[in-house]
This record gives sequence, structure tokens and C-alpha cells, in this order.
Amino acid sequence: MNERKSPHHFQTMKGRAVLILILLVGVFIAAALAIPLVLNLPIVRDTILHELEQRTGHRLTTDRLDFQLVPRPRLDLRQVELFDRTSETPLLVADRLDITFQIWSLFKGRVVGEYVVVERPRMLIRHDETGRWTIGARASNVLPGETNMPL
Repeated sequence: MNERKSPHHFQTMKGRAVLILILLVGVFIAAALAIPLVLNLPIVRDTILHELEQRTGHRLTTDRLDFQLVPRPRLDLRQVELFDRTSETPLLVADRLDITFQIWSLFKGRVVGEYVVVERPRMLIRHDETGRWTIGARASNVLPGETNMPL
């Protein structure tokens, strides 16, 4: 009743364990390569832009948007224009906007930016009819009798 396992049996088990380990590593590598492709699909990019618009309260357009996971999760936007919702004149134009996210916050289901790099930003600042400085095309909401700090 007490059967001894042959060395061939242990070798077969070892071979199966190695095969399973190789398959798991392969699945992990395939997932790491596929996730950025999925995240950069147009529907996902539109969702990311919509979320940015909801959080900032401004309309955002970009020529290119890339989401990267390695080495850190980041969003890379090219030719960015930020508009007030009621205006066709951009408040801010930048060649590139690069946002790096906190890793641990993503695991908690929260999106928290850690670093923001803006390359070649250009902002519309105008002098309105009352002599006040304002950002964008919208008129300043400061009453004429009030004093403001100059820019």
C-alpha cells in the first residue's frame, strides 16, 4: 500500500510547475503590453478628456493623447487648448502637457496628479474696457469701485 513515487514522477511535477510559471510570466507580460494599447483607444481617450473637462470646468482639445503605465502612470497630451465653456478663444495653449499620477492613489480608485509639466504655455490675458486685466475673453466680474492687485 505504501507506494514510493518514482523519480520520474517528481521530474514530471517539476516540469509542470516550470511550465505554469512560464505561462504566468507570459500572461503578465502580455497584459503589460496590452493595457497601454487598450488605454489609448479613441473611446478611452474621449473618456479621459471628458473627465478632465468635468474636473477643470473647461473644454479641452488636444491633437494627441497617450496614456503610459511604465515607468510611472502618466498622461501625455500634445497641442493642448483649454477653453472657457462659453468661448471659442482658448484661455491656454500649450505644445505639451505631461501629467504624472500617484501610483498608490490609482490603486485606491482615485486619480491624483503628482507632477504637471507644461511646455511652451501661452495664455490669453487682456485689458478690458474698464482698464482691468482679465484672463480669457470673459469680462472681469470686479465692480469698477473695487481695487485689484495688478498682474
